[in-house]
Formats: sequence, structure tokens, C-alpha cells
Amino acid sequence: MKIKKITIHGFKSFADKVSLSFPSGTSGIIGPNGCGKSNIVDAVRWVIGEQNPRHLRGKLMEDVIFNGTDSRKPLGMAEVVLTFSNESGRAPARFADFTEIEIARRLYRSGESEYSINKVQCRLRDIAELFMDTGIGTRAYSIVEQGQVGWLISAKPADRRVIFEEAAGINKFKQKKEAALRRLDSTRENLTRVSDIIAEVKRQLNSLNRQAKKAERYKLVKDDLKGVDLKLSSIEFRAMVAVLSAATGKLDDVKDREAALFASIGTLESLFVEMKENCVKEEEGYRAARDNVVESERRIQEAERTSALAAMRVEELTRNARRLASEIEELKSSSIFTAGEITALKGSIEGSHSLIQTESARVEESSVSLDELLARLKEKEGAERAELAEALNISTRLADIKHALQT
Repeated sequence: MKIKKITIHGFKSFADKVSLSFPSGTSGIIGPNGCGKSNIVDAVRWVIGEQNPRHLRGKLMEDVIFNGTDSRKPLGMAEVVLTFSNESGRAPARFADFTEIEIARRLYRSGESEYSINKVQCRLRDIAELFMDTGIGTRAYSIVEQGQVGWLISAKPADRRVIFEEAAGINKFKQKKEAALRRLDSTRENLTRVSDIIAEVKRQLNSLNRQAKKAERYKLVKDDLKGVDLKLSSIEFRAMVAVLSAATGKLDDVKDREAALFASIGTLESLFVEMKENCVKEEEGYRAARDNVVESERRIQEAERTSALAAMRVEELTRNARRLASEIEELKSSSIFTAGEITALKGSIEGSHSLIQTESARVEESSVSLDELLARLKEKEGAERAELAEALNISTRLADIKHALQT
């Protein structure tokens, strides 16, 4: 088988998905230091089943996952898909019909790992069996890394013999031989356990024979016990039949008494209905009487409230009458005093008229200047007007007093 294509995604420095094809005639990949040549070899070694991170130039298996840079975040998984050409037909029998064989491995940061062959999930052991005797493997001669040539030259004969056996194609048979020897050892151990089991079974055989005899005796005793149980059950059945017949007679008596009780219950129910109707009527009469009593109490309370209000009104009217009587007396005395004032005012008015006449005569007779006389006259007229206004005010007060006395 020859490598046809490899697809790397998230493995070491391959942050993006990269596919490399190896057409026929490709003999090597060249490039400057640090361009990723060794990472491609590590990817091939990792996808075919390498389990030691030191052989992949790391400390932990998680180191193969892209850890990020200043400008990119780290990835959560690494995946490598390796495609082989099987045109020569050197693959195992179950893959002989495939022209291409695709091996894939995926690793998550949680530690979970997945293997698949032709996109079908499988075990790591299936991949190892696929590459057996093909020269491809984690320790096969087809992958020679840096420093391994010197190791092959200085290696011990036993270590070099492993590589030669792999190249000669006998490693597969040696592994099958070791597997057969392991199965033979397992079979010997199983035979030893079988011998121990046979010895133990022989020791238990006598005990089982005794138990079998006891079981036979138990069966005979059980059959006898069954016959006795049947006889006892027959006797109990006859006794139960007798008890049942007696109970049936008692049941008939109970049914007769039940019918009589039902009849008496019907009579009592009719009486109860009649008494209930009477109670309803009595209750209605009681409700009517109670309503009348409540109405009467309400009327009595209204009458009492009306009587109390009337007494309060009478008392108030009596107080008003007394107050009005006292006011009338005061008005009478005031009217007498006002009449005296009116008489005095009338006398004052008449005196004023006489005074005016006297003054007029004096004006005619005297030689007082006209201006002085006019001034005095205006003064007299103002006093006369004030006296007239006071007289009108007194007249108004008298009219009000008369009106009050009339009312």
C-alpha cells in the first residue's frame, strides 16, 4: 500500500484544514527548517496509532492539538485522515475489494479519541491489524525519523532483528504465535479450573444423592398429607353447608323483618312529611307575627321620636314667646322714648322756623353784608338739612317698630 493523500486539521501547527496529495513518483518533500515537514511525519505516525507523546515530540497527547497564537484562538480537537492506495491488493482480505483505504483519527481536549477505517468507527487494534506485515506502523521500517539511522547502526542485534523480521513479513506470524500461546495458556488455566470443578462436583454428588432421597420421601409424605387435607376439607365443607343452610333460614327471617320495617318506615315517612308541612305553616305564621312585632316596635320608636321632637319644639316655642314678650316690652319703652324725641325735634324745628323768620327780619333790617348773610344762611340750611335727615331716620325706625309690633 502507498500513501495517496493526507488531510490535517488542528494538528500541531496546522490550524486550518490542509490536504496534501502524493501522486505516483513522489520520493520526498523538501523545505526549509520550521516549514512543517516533521509535523507531517508526526501526523502520519499519530494517525496509524502512536500512543507515546514523546515520539511525537511532546509531553502530553493534548500537545498535538493546535494551541492558538496571538491572533488565533486554540482549537478543541485535532484530526488527521490518511488515504492509502490498495491497487496492489496487499491489504487484508476484508479490505481486498477496496482500491482506497482511509484511516482517520480524532482527539478532543477532553481526552476522548476516535478511530475510523473508511469512515466506520473502529478500535486501535483494528488499525494495527490492518498494517501488520505491510511495513507501515509506529515502529515499522517505513518511517525513519531524524536520528533513527544512527540508532539502527548502533542498535543491538535483537532490536535490529525486529526491523528485519518486519521487512521479511514474519512479524505477523510471530504475533499470531504469541496470541496462540496466550490462548493455550488460558486454555490450560481453564482446564485446571475444570478439574477443580469436577472434584468439587464429585464431593457434592453424595450430598446431592442424600438430598434426592430426602426429596423422594418428602414427595411421599406430601402425597399422604394431600389425602388427609382432602378428607379434612370434605368434613369442613359438610359443616359449612350446614352452617350455610342455617344462615339461609336466618336470612329469610331477616328479610321478612326487613319488609315489615320498610312498611313501618313508609308510614313514619308519611307522618314525617305531614309534620314537616305543619311545621312549615307554623313557621310561616311565626314569621308573620314576628314581622308584625318588628313593625309595631318600629312605629312605637317613631312615635317616641316624634313626641320627643314635639316636646323639644314646644319648649323652643315657649322660649321664643318669652323672648318676644321681653322684646315687645323693650320696644314699647323705646317707642315712648322715641315719641318724646319726636316731640322735642318738632319743637326744635318750629324754633328753627321762628329763628329763620327772625333772622330774615333782621336781614332786612340790618345792614350786614350780603355775603355774610348768605354764609350764615347756608350754614342754617345745612343744619336744617341734618335735622331733616335725622327726623327721616327717626320716622323710619318708628315704621319698623310698628311693623314689628303688628307681626
